[in-house]
Amino acid sequence: MNYFSFFITCLLSVLSISAQITRPFKKNLTASIVVTGLIDNEGPDYVFNLKCMINGKIIYKADSLTEFEFDKKTYPVVSQIGPNKFQLLLEQNERPNKNIILDLIIENSKVVSKVIIPSFDSSFINSNKQKIYCGIYDYNQEDEHKRVSYMPTLFFIDSKNGLLLDSNRTISYNKKVWGKFYGFTPNNKLNLKPKY
Repeated sequence: MNYFSFFITCLLSVLSISAQITRPFKKNLTASIVVTGLIDNEGPDYVFNLKCMINGKIIYKADSLTEFEFDKKTYPVVSQIGPNKFQLLLEQNERPNKNIILDLIIENSKVVSKVIIPSFDSSFINSNKQKIYCGIYDYNQEDEHKRVSYMPTLFFIDSKNGLLLDSNRTISYNKKVWGKFYGFTPNNKLNLKPKY
């Protein structure tokens, strides 16, 4: 057997083994929006190699190492927020840290916005009868002086225009907790004593 034949035999063997380790994933989110990917047969049902398609055309492709969770009833969420405009929320696995949400805005079959937001810890109805979601990007651990890194709680309004950051409520709440508003993103260099 020459080296080329040996190489091809080894390559086919590896491809055969890797094909057995994964299985295909497909979920129809609407009549036209479909997500596909692969699931590792030897681990939890996390989807990787995720692709989002509209009418068979790929409009978003995650990198091959990013994993998404579809086994919970909460996500994915698809909302039509205008003519030919959708908001797609996908839960992205960040183990061992807290999961995050990939927020895609799709308009005329193209992704026009891609934002990472925190997964939500709770929700409530405000005085205007709107549903409000709140969450943080990750959990904090206190040091010996009961100080933690700045981790703002973000509030989002579920509106006819999709899930929108409620900046006024976010600023107000975090001023109460942290004494001052230090921004919408976590800051590991700020070690503060929150007022819960």
